[in-house]
Amino acid sequence: MSWYVRSPQDLAPLEAWLNGGLGLPQQPVAPGLPVPGAVDADQFSTLGGLSPELQAFATSHARMELDPSLMWSQIFDLPSTGRDLGPLSGVQGADDLSREELEAAIEQIFGELHAEGLPLEGRPNSNVQHALATGDFSGLSAEDLVSLFDLLDQYRQNQNNAARIAAQPHAAVAPRGSWGPGGTNSYGGGGTHSGVNGSAPAPSGPVPVGPPPPGSTTGEALAHTAEQVANRMGTTGWCYRGAAESISQSMGVQLTGGSAYMAADQIAASGRFQEVEVSPENLTQLPPGAVVVWAQTDASPHGHISIALGDGREASDHVQNQLTSLRGSTNYRVFVPTDG
Repeated sequence: MSWYVRSPQDLAPLEAWLNGGLGLPQQPVAPGLPVPGAVDADQFSTLGGLSPELQAFATSHARMELDPSLMWSQIFDLPSTGRDLGPLSGVQGADDLSREELEAAIEQIFGELHAEGLPLEGRPNSNVQHALATGDFSGLSAEDLVSLFDLLDQYRQNQNNAARIAAQPHAAVAPRGSWGPGGTNSYGGGGTHSGVNGSAPAPSGPVPVGPPPPGSTTGEALAHTAEQVANRMGTTGWCYRGAAESISQSMGVQLTGGSAYMAADQIAASGRFQEVEVSPENLTQLPPGAVVVWAQTDASPHGHISIALGDGREASDHVQNQLTSLRGSTNYRVFVPTDG
């Protein structure tokens, strides 16, 4: 949990807790990271900023070898001997935010990290991956949202050492490109598939059947544009805007409407794409520029749309691994750009 302290009197219970026999191990200062005395206020808090009192507190505990850039992780992520910090007057964390505020904060941090050079993506076929793809967090519990907020905040506080955060067993998001086929990331984390890192429902209902189609020169150009647009946007929840902008720029096809599923009939009627049937297991082998439009369901009222990059990834308003189901649905249509 991330906390900030608003007044000097709030430091007393925090210091008492630290000095209360928790048996905190000595934490060596991580090589290449700031040492006590070199505090960057932005690395501490998402909600209220670092007060002068808290800055002084951080640097006064050199005997514990607290690294300011990792301070909150060192304090709050370490196992204790049963003592609890308890409520602190004037201290605020993710538990104090409403669901709507949490979702907005998650989207904001996700975008900020992308803009600052740390693009993240959810574990393939996890609830988090589907939520980030569509911007619909209704499938995550309140506890999952708090955990995701905390995880993203840890990345923000430790951008120079993201591997340390990704290595956690429940790490539901990790730096882009680090997820492997075994359900863990290249840092060794993300292997506990429960809670915030829980797996999405298994596909059910009718399943399209077909091989991956051949590509086209037009499709390669569309994929190139789509990746550029997605990398520029770096948002979540705006998949239709990102895909529509890419298709318009690259192919001149204008898509309208407020939900991603509305694109399917428009693309089919444009005369610039060929619709093909592709099995879910072959979606990761789609050629560059193939457009996948997911239908509206109760679990995903806006559907989803993405453009294949030809390497197992998809682009919309950000780049992530290709979805092969959407919250248990395989109700999708695939369109391949045609040449000429």
